[in-house]
Amino acid sequence: MAARKKKKATGEESTEEIIILCHPVGVMPGVPGSRRLECSSCRQMVWLSPATEQHVAGKKYRVMCDECVSKEADDDIQLMPAAEGQIAEMLAAIPGITREDIAKRFPARNAKRRKDALESILRDARRRRHLKN
Repeated sequence: MAARKKKKATGEESTEEIIILCHPVGVMPGVPGSRRLECSSCRQMVWLSPATEQHVAGKKYRVMCDECVSKEADDDIQLMPAAEGQIAEMLAAIPGITREDIAKRFPARNAKRRKDALESILRDARRRRHLKN
């Protein structure tokens, strides 16, 4: 459910593309109000939460499942800090989680710790993909 940016080289310039990292419908339930959309790569159904959709409103983005992102992950992919609405969704949807837990895992001012959180999400997705095959 986390929104992420990916730098994309175009000639000599570099642009940023927003990729919404979504969990497949069969992996976990969506938060209330989530929409079911297709992954732009593999077409499996994923959850897009209302807060994430609002966070990227008016911007160009792609929706991708965590499994597809894990296939093409590279060093230019960075986890964006969680928006206030995304934090509220996590607090409501995950029993026992606290604002401090979220801040530790997805700290706004610590790109390395957000990168570690992203790697953890992608490792889980690779493991699931491996088990499917």
